[in-house]
Amino acid sequence: MADTKISALTNGGTVQTGDMIPVARGGENRRVAVGSAATQDSSAFATTEQGTKADSALQPAGNLSGLASAATARTNLGLGTAATKAASGAGGTVASVSGAATVGRLARFADTSGTILDGGSDSALSILAAGSTTERTLAVRFKVNVLDFYGSNGSLNHRNAWQAAINYVSGLGGGVVYVPPGTYSGWNVASPLIIPSNITLEGVKAQSIIIPDLSTITLSNIYPLAAGAVMITGNPTDGKRAGITSGQSVTDSTVVENVHIRGLTIDNSAYSGPDLSANQSLNGFSIVFCHNFSVVDCEAYNLPSSGIYCNWGRNGVIQRNIVDHCGHLLGHLGSRNGISSSGWIDGDDASFASQGLLIADNIVTRAFQEGIQNSNWKGTIIRNNVLIGNWEYGVEGESIAPGITSTSLTYGYEVPGDTILEGNYIDCYDVESGVYGTGGIIWSSGNQCKIVIRDNVIRNLDNTAGIASNGMAFTSGSGITVQQTDNGTAVIESNYFENVKPGATGSIVNLSCEHMVVAGNIASNCLATSAFLGVLPSKGFKTLIVERNKIINGPMFRFGYITCSAGSSSTAAANEIIFRDNFVTGLARSFIVLNFPNNATVTRLSVKGNECVNINSNGSGSEGFIRLIGGNASAKTLAVSRFEVERNSVSYAGATAYPIIVDSGSVADNALTSVHVYGNNFGSTNLTNKTAIGTPAICAALYEDDNGFPGRPNGRVVIASGAVTMSNSDTLVEIAKTVPATTSVTLPTKVTPYKQFTVKDGAGNAQTYPITLTGTFDGVVNPTISENYGALTFYYNGTTWRITA
Repeated sequence: MADTKISALTNGGTVQTGDMIPVARGGENRRVAVGSAATQDSSAFATTEQGTKADSALQPAGNLSGLASAATARTNLGLGTAATKAASGAGGTVASVSGAATVGRLARFADTSGTILDGGSDSALSILAAGSTTERTLAVRFKVNVLDFYGSNGSLNHRNAWQAAINYVSGLGGGVVYVPPGTYSGWNVASPLIIPSNITLEGVKAQSIIIPDLSTITLSNIYPLAAGAVMITGNPTDGKRAGITSGQSVTDSTVVENVHIRGLTIDNSAYSGPDLSANQSLNGFSIVFCHNFSVVDCEAYNLPSSGIYCNWGRNGVIQRNIVDHCGHLLGHLGSRNGISSSGWIDGDDASFASQGLLIADNIVTRAFQEGIQNSNWKGTIIRNNVLIGNWEYGVEGESIAPGITSTSLTYGYEVPGDTILEGNYIDCYDVESGVYGTGGIIWSSGNQCKIVIRDNVIRNLDNTAGIASNGMAFTSGSGITVQQTDNGTAVIESNYFENVKPGATGSIVNLSCEHMVVAGNIASNCLATSAFLGVLPSKGFKTLIVERNKIINGPMFRFGYITCSAGSSSTAAANEIIFRDNFVTGLARSFIVLNFPNNATVTRLSVKGNECVNINSNGSGSEGFIRLIGGNASAKTLAVSRFEVERNSVSYAGATAYPIIVDSGSVADNALTSVHVYGNNFGSTNLTNKTAIGTPAICAALYEDDNGFPGRPNGRVVIASGAVTMSNSDTLVEIAKTVPATTSVTLPTKVTPYKQFTVKDGAGNAQTYPITLTGTFDGVVNPTISENYGALTFYYNGTTWRITA
């Protein structure tokens, strides 16, 4: 009907040109224009409330076959007796109005032959909303309601009716399919509801409820990759994507786009039947091979597999959903998580590889495996989720690279799992079942992964029974684990750990990356028989920075345990290892243990500003404040270019402890090139040994002045006969031999640059018995002290000796 005008129908009057006919449905008024002048008694129209009857009888547009009679159509439209009118314009002259057709919620008049007055084009019918001055077409303005597609026979096959509504809207080019509040029980899951491109399936949050009938599940499914599902993205006509398997190509024709699911609930919580058998599974909301998608404000309860299953897509959002107790009804292995999001590595074209995913503000509880699982997505943000009582990990992720699996060997590119996990609350204890989860966050990657894990809370994890979830024995149920085969970067920052108990070989934080930063974390009442931080790289690493962490009320064996396949023949190059400004209480054995393989080189090993209270708190033996171990005992190939131990404070609960322990059996005398140990408080008066364990040459070089050893002299008086050899620990050597004699002084071989040394005649007889320093000082070879009570003060600048006084 071209150029239609719409106005109110006055009660008791006549229909004039441009008057409207009110049609009500579900309490919502809609108006349809009459395209020409007509005479009509207003009593022919019943009350608007009668329009609600259209819910059960009206058919899709142009289809009147399901109506019992024209009178039925009029009744369901809220019309009284058949009316006659004169009509002209686009619809031609119509003798009577005797039938109706619907598109979604809008009723349209048809002539006696069933021809739609506006010519049958959905886009041609324009309407004007109350208060508006702009007409809009039907396709633009209205949502299609699934209730309009159930048919007049009262069929309750919800899946078929919803599919018909979706197919209809898809035929229009896409739009919104509306699911009104209600309980849609007995949902047939023999095949999934299939959602094609450009469809938004929209319900009312917590009110549009699907109750699946698990007795209808079948072994086969047109989407084998996605297994069974209540609903899934795809093409309902040709079933594309059904045959694609890992490593095959994805093309434009096999990708669904612009699919959004909102406000729907799948509730299987009342199910009390048996677990599913082999080859049976049922996810809730499945998004497969889809670009630009979202699952928002949905809920899933007690699904046999995963509540939300998102595989192989791009640019997705999973937000504000609730998923509870999923994955407990499978009798076999499979995806049994709250939210699963597995990406895609395309065999031919990297442009189809998965990237861009936000998983935020969801509540996931009591999943059989992980609360959230993610793999092979580049650019994932997992943020502000509440994950409680999930039986394995709160969050588990991974990224595959070439050479890691057989299917990835042919790929010419990699998909690094670059990820940010922030602000998540993870409580691993399921109060209802009494089950402790075995891990907080784990991320494993073949290569190149950059991952930031910050501001998360991880509580109540217990893997002391030694369960290795998913075969990843490396984790031993840690609070956070990032494991990479080759390289990558991990930043673990400002997380809070409470009551975390990993397995016998696990740590609160486990890392294996090329570059690692662990900063500002707090652990309270955690138990670790290995360490707070375990660094276990198989191929060495370049950077490890550990700073501003606080460990309260352990107990745990160590703060840090770094081991690079000790005893192997592999080469490990660690450019920098830095531990600074950490606070730790209740360590059972040591602050850090560094266990290197053969041929390891360290540019800088720096331990500064740390405070450790009550090392050896359980009396089980001490590994000192720092313990340094090389590789194979016979090789002694460890090389540390610069070793800094400064401004640390240590106290001991045990009676025997050594501040710095160097394994003389595996570390060569010349392993530590430049040693800087000063300004430390290394313990109390009950220390029985204030030197390092190791070869004499190493021990002589380790200590400088002002390290806070009670009673330890920084200067010494030589009264014995013979030559005198100085060490780096000396600050002043006073020569006062009992039997006067000339004296030769040999300088230290390992020297802290710019540290000052002083040699003095303490006997007052240097004029008769001069003291000679062996070496060249400011160009002078073997200078002497030849004045009574004379002295020389000097330093080494890294190249030569200089005299200051």
